[in-house]
Amino acid sequence: MTTRIVTSAVYRFVMFLIQFAIFTVDTENICYEDGCCLRRRKGKNMLVTDFYEEKNCNTSIELIEALKTRSKTQSNEFELRTDSDYPYMTILIKNEYACVHFFDETNECGYYAYSENNDFKDDFIIFNIGSETSETEISKDLVISVEQAYEIAIEFFKSLKRSNTVKWFEL
Repeated sequence: MTTRIVTSAVYRFVMFLIQFAIFTVDTENICYEDGCCLRRRKGKNMLVTDFYEEKNCNTSIELIEALKTRSKTQSNEFELRTDSDYPYMTILIKNEYACVHFFDETNECGYYAYSENNDFKDDFIIFNIGSETSETEISKDLVISVEQAYEIAIEFFKSLKRSNTVKWFEL
């Protein structure tokens, strides 16, 4: 009998804590299942547009999944933005290469992520831009690995700022 009373009291206490927790949730931050905790962006999510469609990404996992979309030629162009005009980012991808261009409110020409000493054999990398049939050549100095581009995109998703994991060339 005593065990049943103690169990009942513990149950009521746990239920109280659960109810209390429900009403005292931190409304300034959002924590997702992937462990990514973000400051609430007033209901905004990341809009990712590519050659084919626009996707709403609410987690960094969804963002990376969207960035893995490729054409038959293993390329794509992505635009990452919120509902605001600025900041936004574009990412060109071709095979294992990427070119990242960041635009903020104060610099209309933007910034390119760059690598001083990459091992790319070609001086220029051809990327598709706008569609699968339109091409542009980018200097290898402004080309980084796809993995680096993913890291930059996740940082942008979290902070809406340029990543400090790479160097940036201001245009």
